Amino acid sequence: MLRGTQFVAKGLLAGIFILFAGCALQADLVDVQMDLEKAQAEQARLKQLLEGTDRPKGLLEAAQKSKGELAVRMDQLAIDLQSLQGRLEEDRHTLSQLMQKMDEQANRTSQLDTRLQGLESRLAISSESSPATQDTGREPKTSSPQEEKKVILPGRPPLSSLTPMEVYNLAYNDYLKGNYDLAAAGFQSFLKQFPESTLTPHALYWLGECFYSKKDFFNAIESFDRVSKNFPKSEKVPTALLKAAYSYLEVGDKAKGRSYLKKVIEEHPLSNEASLAKNKLAEIR
Repeated sequence: MLRGTQFVAKGLLAGIFILFAGCALQADLVDVQMDLEKAQAEQARLKQLLEGTDRPKGLLEAAQKSKGELAVRMDQLAIDLQSLQGRLEEDRHTLSQLMQKMDEQANRTSQLDTRLQGLESRLAISSESSPATQDTGREPKTSSPQEEKKVILPGRPPLSSLTPMEVYNLAYNDYLKGNYDLAAAGFQSFLKQFPESTLTPHALYWLGECFYSKKDFFNAIESFDRVSKNFPKSEKVPTALLKAAYSYLEVGDKAKGRSYLKKVIEEHPLSNEASLAKNKLAEIR
């Protein structure tokens, strides 16, 4: 039972770590939201100043410059807010899955401990009553074709032996560490092995983020489009549409960029992404 207790303790520590990490992310999220609200208030103040007709020219020029700098800052805050919301969402999902797995593994480990103790007792009795076994001269067992086909990454178990959540989390952790090539390979492996998983639209979205971070905007657009087209009811659709719009603007296709921004506003008017899309449209006109 010692091994089972150790496993449960390790799982509990992992859960506590994720819980505290989630609290830290929540605090970061509140800070970014407050900064964004301050920036929006400042933008409104500058807009009112610029609309005045009796302001000195120098003051108007300074206000215009400040407005441009503020727009850049608001864009960055919006991206930070989006990233924190995504990370918080993933951590909450991971914690829920971890707690469920801990219950299952605790029961399984208890059963295995009981079976192991029985086998050890039988082996001890058999060793005392039987002569020492001799070398049979058999050839060592070779691996099966299925085992040879397993995908193995350095320092990791074969991907075919992992659960969907484990494969997804490996790729997502690589993304958080900035290992975008490795993360993209992990998400692609996930999509190939588990196309019907509930995490599939999330994996597609983060694959797009990997390409976006590498400035591979055309592949990013393809991934983001697959989210909205194949999983229209997914909560990732508004963000995927917004990032597709950003990707089109990055490659200089303003017409497509505007089209996607308008789609965000029209199809998801109450979302945070709709507010970001409106701000972006105002900038590029």
